[in-house]
Amino acid sequence: MELFNVHPALLALSLGLVQGGTLYVDDQLTCPGQPCYGTIQEAVDAASAGDTILVEDGEYSGFTIQGKHLSVQSDNAMVVVHGTVVVSGLSGSATLSTLLSGLTIIGSEGFTASTHSGVCLDGNDGNILIQDCVIHGGLEPRDAPLCPLGRPGLTVIDSGIPGSYGVTVVDCFINGGSSGEAECADGDGGEGIVASGFTTQLALYDTFVEGGVGNTNSIADGTTAGEGGIGLHSQGVWSVLAFGSPIAGGDGGNNNASYGPYGFGGPGAIEDTSSATFQLDSASEVTGGLAGCQAYGRCGGFRWAWLPPSALPLTFDSGLDRRRIFTRTLAGAHQADFEVSVSTEVGDRVEIFVSSTLGFPDVTAAPRGIRQVGESLMKLSAEPDGKSVLKIRNNGEHATQTASLAPLREPGRAVTRFMQAKVTDARGYVHWTRPRAVVLLPKLAHEIAVEGRR
Repeated sequence: MELFNVHPALLALSLGLVQGGTLYVDDQLTCPGQPCYGTIQEAVDAASAGDTILVEDGEYSGFTIQGKHLSVQSDNAMVVVHGTVVVSGLSGSATLSTLLSGLTIIGSEGFTASTHSGVCLDGNDGNILIQDCVIHGGLEPRDAPLCPLGRPGLTVIDSGIPGSYGVTVVDCFINGGSSGEAECADGDGGEGIVASGFTTQLALYDTFVEGGVGNTNSIADGTTAGEGGIGLHSQGVWSVLAFGSPIAGGDGGNNNASYGPYGFGGPGAIEDTSSATFQLDSASEVTGGLAGCQAYGRCGGFRWAWLPPSALPLTFDSGLDRRRIFTRTLAGAHQADFEVSVSTEVGDRVEIFVSSTLGFPDVTAAPRGIRQVGESLMKLSAEPDGKSVLKIRNNGEHATQTASLAPLREPGRAVTRFMQAKVTDARGYVHWTRPRAVVLLPKLAHEIAVEGRR
């Protein structure tokens, strides 16, 4: 397998430059630019539709995005959000999508969907991308002797407009809340993902979804240990697509009390109605959770993997396990570059499409993969010889071709762009890779001046 690298050169923003449309968050208020906020919610409240919020390392409270498409991004895994992230009331847009990227989110305790999930997407129109995130469900507290109930990692609630609401998840780990307590009973794990309604479209790429673990019971009164949570719970969702994304039920809890029942493992997936369309590629295995054990040694087995009301989901080989697109940030003293890599096989032809908004998969248009990008702003293409590494970057280093995303950058504001690679193999088959998002940083004042003199 060859690796073809595309390095779109991006100039970094200067310290202290006021950037309209780019907001910064640092819990120590030592932001690299202005305006600077101490909490993510403050930045969200101040932002306008289409703005980008860049979050520095730290720990933050949950936040709510209401009625405006935003990008909330961290470039590393050191941003931890304690509390639910809610995105609701988004309108459809031909030019904007919402991005959550690089966040670790731990749901809070609460009694409603909007306060106990790790992420709750409620009644939106348009497309949302969650990328490079770790999402844990919260807990619903209950009175003793009952344990808290685990709640979903990700909740997606119907928008009411058929086919309008697309949620794409890339390179994430999502699990339901786990009770984790011993001196209580019946603390079931939460669902990894629960999606409701008849208009929601959900696509998973290289994401692991798991139900929460049931609690271990140590109360000597015959009460039950907690059951594992469901991996994916569809409550009439319009369609589910999974590419390279295993889905597992959570394990049941042990019962350390004499003769008390152990907790059953959670089902891998449950479909409440027969209206949903499930398509899972060969790398998206669905498995049930393992039951716990009783005090005297008797243990349960695995729970069923799938419980649909009708037929099993459609499975197919998408080719995405062999062909993927990757991005990473290369930080330097005076510049921040994005490296974009596409893994391919000898004889493949690579085209990378860049768009301003995120589409939703169309498996019928590309049966060995998916077509997802919105209207293309730029296309970078190459026909490699299967031996050399192609580097598209105009910096004088190993450049066999040159290209730049500079024409897509804007003065005074960061913009989010979505990338997807189309790979045509030697036999002529087309493979569309998973999408990736990058944030293009603003043009600097001296760059604009130079352009004006040309």
